[in-house]
Amino acid sequence: MSQARKPAGKWLATLTVVTLTSLLAAVPAGAVGGGGAVADGAYPYLAKIDVGGGGPSGRACTGALISPRWVASASSCFAVNGQPITAGPPAAPTTATIGRTDLTTNTGRVLTVMELVPHPDRNLVLARLSAPITTITPVTIGSTAPAVGDVLHVGGYGRTATEWLPDRAHVAAFEVTSVGASTLGIQGQAPGQSSPCKGDAGGPALREVAGRVELVALNHLSWQNGCLGETETRQGATETRLDDIGYWVRQRIAETQSSMPSGECWNCSRSRSLASANDHFSLLLQADGNLVLYVGGLPIWATRTTNGARLANQSDGNVVLYGADGSAVWSTGTFGNGPSTLRLQNDGNLVLYRNSDLAPVWSSGTLLSGSLIRNETGGVAVLAGGAAIWFASPQELAAAGYATTPVVPVSTSWAASLPSMPQSGTLIRNETGGVAVIAGGAAVWFANQDEFRNAGYGTTPSIGVPTAWAVSLPGIPQNGTLIRNETGGVAVVAGGAAMWFPTPEELREAGYGTVPSIGVPTRWALGLLSKPQDGTLVRSGASPQVWRVNGGTRTAVTSGPTENVTTIGVTSLQAIPVA
Repeated sequence: MSQARKPAGKWLATLTVVTLTSLLAAVPAGAVGGGGAVADGAYPYLAKIDVGGGGPSGRACTGALISPRWVASASSCFAVNGQPITAGPPAAPTTATIGRTDLTTNTGRVLTVMELVPHPDRNLVLARLSAPITTITPVTIGSTAPAVGDVLHVGGYGRTATEWLPDRAHVAAFEVTSVGASTLGIQGQAPGQSSPCKGDAGGPALREVAGRVELVALNHLSWQNGCLGETETRQGATETRLDDIGYWVRQRIAETQSSMPSGECWNCSRSRSLASANDHFSLLLQADGNLVLYVGGLPIWATRTTNGARLANQSDGNVVLYGADGSAVWSTGTFGNGPSTLRLQNDGNLVLYRNSDLAPVWSSGTLLSGSLIRNETGGVAVLAGGAAIWFASPQELAAAGYATTPVVPVSTSWAASLPSMPQSGTLIRNETGGVAVIAGGAAVWFANQDEFRNAGYGTTPSIGVPTAWAVSLPGIPQNGTLIRNETGGVAVVAGGAAMWFPTPEELREAGYGTVPSIGVPTRWALGLLSKPQDGTLVRSGASPQVWRVNGGTRTAVTSGPTENVTTIGVTSLQAIPVA
């Protein structure tokens, strides 16, 4: 729909009951076709959100599970008296029902929403659940903008053409009519028969790409043409775009669920827990008064207290566990450092960082990179950047420098769940002392100590790994990896080429303003291609137009799959001539 001004009654996200109208036959599981009531088991990531207890006195919205602990929805659904929401617990008790297509059944999960993280300028909120959902695969957020004419399938639990409060989710097909900087205009493929209705605010707009479903937008505004009780004749709706803010979503999820900021207190006004961004580790203040760090259900660190009642991250830099009588029963002993942030890292280490200079002032010393783990069958691996690198023999273990290093026993199932590739920025060391940095799944080797220091790794420790594993890694990073040479120049890798950004403005325009870059040797960076390999899909941050590179030239892509598109700078794109 056009960006015409909507009447107040058409603002989906502030209405009392929230979905989609006039949806046709049931859709088979895993498919996104036709329209109608959703079949059992289809779209399992759909979430029905009840604010204030639901029912006549509450509000209902729709959302989508995007991470085991997080649902994306419309921030306006949680607004009180039209006022913007703030980060923190919901103003009213809120639950999310996920994996329950038919609301009359008891399938799926019903979890409390513990925390809200609103986007600063879009109708989007991230809602943290009270526990992770491990039995439902979250929907992936797409990374390319829809184009006019694309077909999206929009789902929700709201009103239909014939029901005020349907007890089954619905989905319908819509066509993109306009693409704005932060919103999309859509209209039902069956005009007058499909519109987002009250209760659909935050409902997902889904796109199918090469047989894979991805989330590209959320319900925002609608004229509600055809919805029960509505007389509006105008058609169309407006969706909040997500495809261009996927990094913000991932970053906020990681920061919020894994960090305890200065001034926060657990059990003072609400219960709280931490989970590492990869969901492998969790920190819980248990009912028995013990603060415990778990990995795969196994405790690996604890305060060993029996009377802890509340945990406070104080402004003086000290994290203190207080008993019910107000006495301190445990602390990090770090008072005097000023405001600090407690963070549960992906490697299992619980670290307190001083906010003024991000220096670590305390840690639990648990499962740091470089720690050895042993599964139940005796296999041994080293943790490196959140990944488990397995040794083939005791000889490999000794050659990597771990002959006498203690080993932490872990469950085989948890060990198998760890990724096999370290995070970008992890330094690895082979058995002969050669050092490389992981960048987008590739190993970039340093020729000497000067290169290592100039790339910014002067005192950063490297992790010993088997040489056989290290040499098996590719030498070119994945598309979309940001690299930084020794003089601070930044480029994005696209089809084996380094596409350099001449200015910080171009870097931000391409969506990489807050994306970390990986320091690499200038010598290595200069050895990359100057233009992407044939078949590489690229676009600039200034336009959604996708281009396919072939023979050093580019051709506009007007049809067919456009996944795996790398965003490059305008200058780099202009340097590739149009075929």
